[in-house]
Amino acid sequence: MALDPKRKRRALRTSAFLLLAAAAVLISLGTGVPRLLAMLAVFASAIVGRRVKELDALAPGARAIGGSAPKPVRWLVGALLLISVGAAYWFLSYSERLGYTSAFPVYLFAATLVASLWWLTSLLSRWV
Repeated sequence: MALDPKRKRRALRTSAFLLLAAAAVLISLGTGVPRLLAMLAVFASAIVGRRVKELDALAPGARAIGGSAPKPVRWLVGALLLISVGAAYWFLSYSERLGYTSAFPVYLFAATLVASLWWLTSLLSRWV
């Protein structure tokens, strides 16, 4: 029994998200085999995500992605991410002055930096 294209795309998107969530859990489990499995899950999630993107391009009524100007909401998200990177950097430097009692500020700064770079990459990919 074959799935219709809409359900197939939804199932693939869900499986890509679940693979990425499993990778996050496996990374937190420790070193060695769990980390290796987490890396494989990230790569598998990227492959499935690429397949979803190919199916979206083949969907009837699909519009071209490139060339259009970003919507104002995208710029608002970028501004919020920039503010969050600044706040996380301040929190990181504040934690440094107190002697790094926990690793949370480091992870917070890294997460906001990665999210901002992801946003910037998605923004720039529209014009490439």
